[in-house]
Amino acid sequence: MSEAVIADFNLITEDFVQKWTQKRILHFDMDCFYAAVEMRDQPRLQHVPLAIGGPPNTRSVLCTSNYLARRFGVKSAMSSNQAVKLCPSLVILPPRFDKYKKESLKIAEIFKRYTSIIEFLSLDEAFLDVTQPCKEGGVFASHLAKEIKLVVKKETGLTISVGISFNKFLAKVGSDWKKPDGFFVIPPENRESFMKNLAVKFIFGVGQKTLKKLDDLNINTCSDIQKKSLQELRAIFGSRYLDIYYLSHGLDFRNVDAEHRRKSVSTEETFFKDIYLEEELVLKLKELYEDWCRRFAKYSQQEIKSAVIKVKYHDFSQTTHEIKLNQKPSLEIFIKLLKEVLVKRNDPIRLLGIGVRIAEENKFQQLEFNC
Repeated sequence: MSEAVIADFNLITEDFVQKWTQKRILHFDMDCFYAAVEMRDQPRLQHVPLAIGGPPNTRSVLCTSNYLARRFGVKSAMSSNQAVKLCPSLVILPPRFDKYKKESLKIAEIFKRYTSIIEFLSLDEAFLDVTQPCKEGGVFASHLAKEIKLVVKKETGLTISVGISFNKFLAKVGSDWKKPDGFFVIPPENRESFMKNLAVKFIFGVGQKTLKKLDDLNINTCSDIQKKSLQELRAIFGSRYLDIYYLSHGLDFRNVDAEHRRKSVSTEETFFKDIYLEEELVLKLKELYEDWCRRFAKYSQQEIKSAVIKVKYHDFSQTTHEIKLNQKPSLEIFIKLLKEVLVKRNDPIRLLGIGVRIAEENKFQQLEFNC
């Protein structure tokens, strides 16, 4: 269909909306998960500002913080040094990932009592499609969500926030709406009124650069997007213009992917001191490559889409450089990428990361590095 025809065609008819609002999706997100586990296991930490990460006076960053610490501006991915400056009384504990994984598995088993269609996004976050259980049991999705929250609290001692809606996008928005211990429902009949004033920052795939661009265009809410023609949206968002159009109307066509696969395999290191010399960076890269190979071993059967290198400079700005390929990258590939980055900017480097993107359907997924 040509752009001119699309522009005059009503894409959102009553029948269309009816078709795409039949599912019942839950999005569960554990509240400051790592910190919550530590506070549960050590009650003395329940009323102090707490973060999980490396110690101050190093190059470490935080994985997460509790809500008391967040009142001081402490947040994930912040350097430990900056965190203690904002909150001098902050307690920082080293992460216990084995413990967090064990708790995550307990919660996953609870989810499986209610549906087999579960998409795990991380240790502390998952989508559940409860459409069929709701139909078969004659129950509302909100009732199932409440029951799951209560069971998680009873069996793990941890709180969990949940968003309930008819697609993944709005379920995710809902789980963020009233944290911590949140519970928020966005039913089909509230779709239009809810979307009208929803900030564009909530739209899936809209990052900081796009937000700045939209702010310059005085586009702040989903209703601002709805007022634009498709031609205008195409000029602003490029190939994603139809996705953005539908999302601004609260419509998302993605399924809960029970076969959800890892999107990337990566590793990184924050250096104790900034590194200036290329030779020293190459030596660090060789160490990283050995670690990455060990991590990649369990995913060796996955199809690779590209190799990526990530660099964070002394001023905390960062860049990535990528090359397409369909096989496991050699050390030489990563060295080549590093040198190409250094040609563009040869400043002191505080962090180096390498990884691969795994081929999958969602072409908008960004490579994620560990905290």
